[in-house]
Amino acid sequence: MISIIISARRNSGTHNPIRPRVPTTGGIATSLFRRVKRSWRSRRVRSMANCRASLLMPCKAVKTSNLCISNRTFTEAAGTRACGVSQPYRTAADRNLQRPVVQTLQATLTDLAQVRADALQSHDAQRHGYNALKAYLMLAEPGRTDPAFLKDQVLAAWPAQPAMSTGEWFDTSLRLASFYADHLKAHPEWRINASDGIVTASRNMLVNQIGLANADDTVYENVLEDAKGKYADASLTTLLNGADARGLFATARTVPGIYTRAAWDGMIADAIDKAASGKRVSGDWVLSGGSPAQSVGNAVVTTAAAIDGTRASDDLKARLTARYFAEYAAAWQGLLNSIQWQPAANLNGAIDQLTRLADAQTSPLIALMKSVQYQAQAGRPSQALTDTLVRKAQSLIPQGDFLRGVGSDDKAREFAVNPLDKPFGPLLALLGDSGTSANNAGTAANTPTALNGVSLARYLTVATTMRLKLQQIAASPDAQAMARSLAQAVFQGKLSELAQARDDAALTAASLGTQWAGFGDAVFARPLDTAWQTILQPAAASLNEAWRASVATPFRSTFNGRYPFFESNADASFAELGRYVRPDTGLIARFVTTQLAGVLKPQGDQWVPDELAPQALQFDPAFLAAIRQLSTLGAQLYAQGDAGYRFEIMALPSANVTRTELTVDGKPVVYFNQRESWSALVWPGNGLNGRAGLMWEMVNAGLRQAFDATGDWAFLRLLAQAQIKPLDSSRYELTWDQPDAAPLRYLLRTQVGAGPLDLLKLRGFTMPERIFMVSKAGAVPVLPPLPPEMTP
Repeated sequence: MISIIISARRNSGTHNPIRPRVPTTGGIATSLFRRVKRSWRSRRVRSMANCRASLLMPCKAVKTSNLCISNRTFTEAAGTRACGVSQPYRTAADRNLQRPVVQTLQATLTDLAQVRADALQSHDAQRHGYNALKAYLMLAEPGRTDPAFLKDQVLAAWPAQPAMSTGEWFDTSLRLASFYADHLKAHPEWRINASDGIVTASRNMLVNQIGLANADDTVYENVLEDAKGKYADASLTTLLNGADARGLFATARTVPGIYTRAAWDGMIADAIDKAASGKRVSGDWVLSGGSPAQSVGNAVVTTAAAIDGTRASDDLKARLTARYFAEYAAAWQGLLNSIQWQPAANLNGAIDQLTRLADAQTSPLIALMKSVQYQAQAGRPSQALTDTLVRKAQSLIPQGDFLRGVGSDDKAREFAVNPLDKPFGPLLALLGDSGTSANNAGTAANTPTALNGVSLARYLTVATTMRLKLQQIAASPDAQAMARSLAQAVFQGKLSELAQARDDAALTAASLGTQWAGFGDAVFARPLDTAWQTILQPAAASLNEAWRASVATPFRSTFNGRYPFFESNADASFAELGRYVRPDTGLIARFVTTQLAGVLKPQGDQWVPDELAPQALQFDPAFLAAIRQLSTLGAQLYAQGDAGYRFEIMALPSANVTRTELTVDGKPVVYFNQRESWSALVWPGNGLNGRAGLMWEMVNAGLRQAFDATGDWAFLRLLAQAQIKPLDSSRYELTWDQPDAAPLRYLLRTQVGAGPLDLLKLRGFTMPERIFMVSKAGAVPVLPPLPPEMTP
């Protein structure tokens, strides 16, 4: 750093010339000091003495190998232009700072202007070009200078000095750019002569690339930026207004303060009005090229030259308002849909939850809904008497005549009425709030209405009904037995007050629609679901035990160690199997029809869950798969009362094999390489000739036996050794490989399903021990639905 050492000598009361110590560095510093030296030797020595208190104070200079510009504050230099210092700085700054920066900006804008009009650039490329044009125009119009912005652009566009290190250049350029940007606005004579061609071409390209949306984005972001930090975020705690929701529902999510009614009433509404009217907030002068007093609407006029200023202002206000309230509604949906219900662990806990939830004085649900209603009324017009009278008068005027008498202003006001009624409509409908627009005959059709009989008051009544019924169960001498009887009524398809209460709660949650599905499930459906769980869980456990005792355990005892359920020489009895799987009189069918008729329904030959039944309990998938398999098997195997499959067999020729013989329960199917034909069979037979065998004969060998077994399941044992290839829905190719001969091939054609091949699925089959998945803790965790923005 170089310091200019100032000394003053006084002789006999007269001022002696003040001589500076000239630095030994060359370049700009030498030129600057020589100019100052010559000015001291001029005839203005006396004027020089008068201003030395402000001009010749000791200062610091920024030194480089070829760069030296004084960093004296320009408030001093501007006041002493007569002393000759402002002009030397301007000359040095013009040559070493302004020109290189301008050249870089012009190159950037030239490249921007050459972009194809139909080639959409990325957002970053658009912003880079926009910033370059804005900085270029600031240099041409110092009155528009934004020092912070210009400093960043100058630093980005100023080429580095190759003779300087990176750190030295960063420090030097930062100080010089800051000084220049801070004082440019006060010195309009430093302006550059901007190229009209470059400005016009780059501006047109940016308008084509960014368009009207950029102007809207700029104004909208400025409106929100001004309001940020001035209003507190809305959390669940603040919305409850002192009500206690601990142990009921909770969420850690918040709504930003700018999306609250306080922000709208306090700042946002006025800011949008001012931005649209253009009385205080200017338009995008970078794209419009107009004076600072232009509005955003006039900027659009400059580029599009087709929209009236007043109409453009109204349209801009409508766009900004619609965008704000869309983000407003999304922020509140995010908070409310993130609420999670905290299920009770037992019956007493469920009673306590419903008591607190439905309490008319301290209910956190009521407090939450009232706060949501207050927030959802942001943007509504005042309910003054004059407004009411005007609306009543409008309702008396025919719609056609009324519309002919209004202009765009009235249409804009019609759009602005209750902007949140549509997104918040389902929530407001629960509170009986249909919005002020409901009073307007022209907009009443668009007002959301509640489903018949669905309201918050109705829901609280339903919750109270459930709570009283649970208290009755808890107070009974045998609470478990009473809870079990109520739940079994649901399982058996009988009506009950608890099932009706749960259905009403589910209807209330469903009335909110998909946009509020998470909120509706958490605070309306889940409270009664979890309370219902405290009753169903004991009943489900009891039903599981009944299934285990009456079906699963006897089935296991009957068929344990018997084929086909186990690889054993002992065969299972078809009569015993029928006792379980017959479609009408089997133990499984009777159990389902008497105990589960309310939650399962017949679908063809199978039992499937009833989608209209309460889904509070989760079926064990193994149970559903088992009854699906056994019910289908029973319907096909015992279609005629006794066990029996009807099917056909046809032998296929094999190389070097002259004769094959297949025997099924005493009926042979013999093939001598003649023309193939189908043979009808029924298996199992009468149980007296249970046997299956397969023999074959070759040209150079005698008759050989490939398989032979006895018993009711002998034919299934033979099928288990074959390779089975489905040909279509009713034909299967069976192949038995022989170690010293060609494979033996047969075709099997069935009448229903896969015929006897279906019984192969019984190998390794075990009867499930439970119907419902009931955890030891009592409740099965049921996850709430995802919010709409996260749904795939």
